[in-house]
Amino acid sequence: MDAQRVAYGKREAPPAPIIKGLWDWQEAKAAFIVEVRRTKREATYVDYRNMLGTAELTRFDGREVGKITLQDMAIAVQAVHRRGV
Repeated sequence: MDAQRVAYGKREAPPAPIIKGLWDWQEAKAAFIVEVRRTKREATYVDYRNMLGTAELTRFDGREVGKITLQDMAIAVQAVHRRGV
């Protein structure tokens, strides 16, 4: 059904899928935000954009997404909690 809507110009085609390890953090974040804006409400888009812009996540700048571990992300989450957010 979605393919038909795309074919008739009633819906935008989804972006190419993320292939693990090929995008760096900034590229993946930007593509994710574009998809959120395309598919979710404006308030959700603003919330996600703000959350992904927190200072604690800048530690991932320049890193390949596929090399960010659960432990790396847990450390970032802990830093957010320490800040009191």
